[in-house]
Amino acid sequence: IDEDEIAAAVARGVNVIQGDVDDGLQQFATGSFDFVVMTQALQALQRPDLAIGEMLRVGRTAIVTFPNFGHWMARIDVLGGRMPRTRTMPDNWYDSDNIHLCTVRDFETLCQDNGWRITRRNLLNHDHQDGWLQRFSPNLFTEIAVYMLESEQRRI
Repeated sequence: IDEDEIAAAVARGVNVIQGDVDDGLQQFATGSFDFVVMTQALQALQRPDLAIGEMLRVGRTAIVTFPNFGHWMARIDVLGGRMPRTRTMPDNWYDSDNIHLCTVRDFETLCQDNGWRITRRNLLNHDHQDGWLQRFSPNLFTEIAVYMLESEQRRI
């Protein structure tokens, strides 16, 4: 989105394609890429389910990261009658890009319902570290979720 960042990437020799993933990825043929990455944007999409489906159509593997709305700090805010503001979701409800917040459990259910195989997941704290708390109760203690997905249909 940031024109200066795009120019800097191009200046470093990085190929950049700017577009709105909510509009789909029609400009790319099926199987065009090995990996398609969406980091910390899932919750800002109109239809995250369709975007992931498109990612898995054009790429063999999708990597998706998102802030976990089920984290205990977010839950405390909701119990207190307020929308969460955490280190991974710092904006106010009225000026946030977030429109579809989800939990680790919600995301895994979405994957199961759509036949997307989770090949790897990293459940992290704010410092991007995993630990026994994330393994003990992923939905409660994960702040940032990172998933690697493949489509069951593409494996055939």
